Amino acid sequence: MNKVILGGASLLALAMAVPALAQVNNTSIVTQSGSTQDAEVVQSGLGNTSTVEQSNANNDAEVTQSSTGSTSNVTQSGNGDRALVNQAAAVSTSRVTQSGTSGYVEVAQVGDDQDSTVTQSGNNNDANVFQAATGNMSTVTQSGSSQIADVDQTGAGNTSTLTQSTNNYTANIIQSGDVNTATTTQLDAGVFGNTGSTVNTTQAGNGNTATVNQRSINSTSNITQMLGADGNTATVTQGAVSRRQTSNITQSGDFNTITVQQGVNGSGPTDDDNLSNVTQSGNGNVGTVRQYLRNGTSTLTQSGSGNTATTEQGITGVGSGFGPFTATVIQSGSGNTSDVFQRSIASTVYVEQIGAGNTSSVTQQFYNSGTNANSGNSATVMQYGDLGDSEITQSGNDHIATLDQYGDLNDSFITQTGATNRANVTQDSFENLSRITQGGSGNVATVNQNAPPPPPAP
Repeated sequence: MNKVILGGASLLALAMAVPALAQVNNTSIVTQSGSTQDAEVVQSGLGNTSTVEQSNANNDAEVTQSSTGSTSNVTQSGNGDRALVNQAAAVSTSRVTQSGTSGYVEVAQVGDDQDSTVTQSGNNNDANVFQAATGNMSTVTQSGSSQIADVDQTGAGNTSTLTQSTNNYTANIIQSGDVNTATTTQLDAGVFGNTGSTVNTTQAGNGNTATVNQRSINSTSNITQMLGADGNTATVTQGAVSRRQTSNITQSGDFNTITVQQGVNGSGPTDDDNLSNVTQSGNGNVGTVRQYLRNGTSTLTQSGSGNTATTEQGITGVGSGFGPFTATVIQSGSGNTSDVFQRSIASTVYVEQIGAGNTSSVTQQFYNSGTNANSGNSATVMQYGDLGDSEITQSGNDHIATLDQYGDLNDSFITQTGATNRANVTQDSFENLSRITQGGSGNVATVNQNAPPPPPAP
């Protein structure tokens, strides 16, 4: 048995009303076919419109509108779907389309000029949308099974777009402040399928942008762009046939930009175990992290203003550059630049720059694929002061390069080829220059300039 409950003005009441009042009365249209449908519409206020269309069986729609000039459209063509719409917002629109089985949608909108669209297909999907203040827009699209989407937008002019397909995704988006944009796309990983992916995006402040595109197994992306932070941009892309990728980004301050790309364009068999953690505070910092192929770990921390860091691990083709890779970059001050390129297997880079205008470049090369790929290299750069310049290039196996620079305008250049070479440089005071070039194997070079010598070995 189908069930219809109408509150406010129905079509019959509308038709019998005085024509002069028809422009401000509420309108409700309910169309039911199939069996055991349930629709309840309650409208107060003026000029609201509700449309409910139900087919198939066992669907439930509840619509409450209590402001002025709002529109609700609910279309249910599946089995056992439920939609709850509550609009206390003037001149707002809610659209709900359900065509799967046992889907659940709840939309609550308060304030003015809100817009929500939820589309569900598949089974057991759950979407909750809450929008407050003025001019927010939310779009949720779910296909597949057992997906959960929660969108909570307060402030003015925020936009959220969330697309989920395949199974077992969870996405939570909370935006406070004004004119923030969050875009999340969670797709099938093709060959290997996709399970257990989670995206949490929290933005506070104004004009922030967060974009997450996940197409891989067990991906987790958390983006938080801190209370009172304005104009920050975070972009995460996690690859097509990759596994267990995790990216955490936290930004505070204004106009910081971070781009993380993991596994995309990599052609390795599994692209396993990528992890990137980025924390940026201050203003105008730029970070770029690219991880290709297996076992990449990158940690990037920047504070101050105008710092730039780029980390790239692995390559985009088959055979070379397999990990594990580990890169850590810490920059504090202003105008520092760090570039890290890791190609060799089981290699480590640590860069720490404190001061202003320092430049560091570390490249760990590969020269062939398979058993001929370089491996086991280690590079450490510590620059404290201003306008220091450091370059480390390693090709071959099992090299160690360590650089400590204190003071201003110090330059160091280290090039290592062959195997098991060691280079240690310590520079203090001002305007020192060190250049080390090592080839062959088992060589050791130690440079101390304007610095106390190291203590003797025990």
